[in-house]
Amino acid sequence: MNVYDSAHNLSKAIKESDAYKDYANAKNNLESNKSLNQSFMDFKQRESDLRASMIGGKNPDEKEIEELNKLFGVLSKDPLCSEYFRAEGLYRQLLDDLSKILAEAMQI
Repeated sequence: MNVYDSAHNLSKAIKESDAYKDYANAKNNLESNKSLNQSFMDFKQRESDLRASMIGGKNPDEKEIEELNKLFGVLSKDPLCSEYFRAEGLYRQLLDDLSKILAEAMQI
């Protein structure tokens, strides 16, 4: 089998997995609530900005970390966000597992 055919088959298998379907469904449900989705997107942007600054060598701002933790707590209490966080975690785990399998096969 051609390696590209295998990649396409893997892509199809991922899209058919429960982890992907649950993630896509949770994402759609969250996006259907405009105000909640906006708060969620603001949280994700702030989280991304914090990670980028840390990767850039800056020490994390304790106040920002505390605010993000509080916001995460508030968002997690909402069933749509809670389900999204759960589904995203399972989907990321699937992708991480697949990455490890590929890395091991290529001895990276």
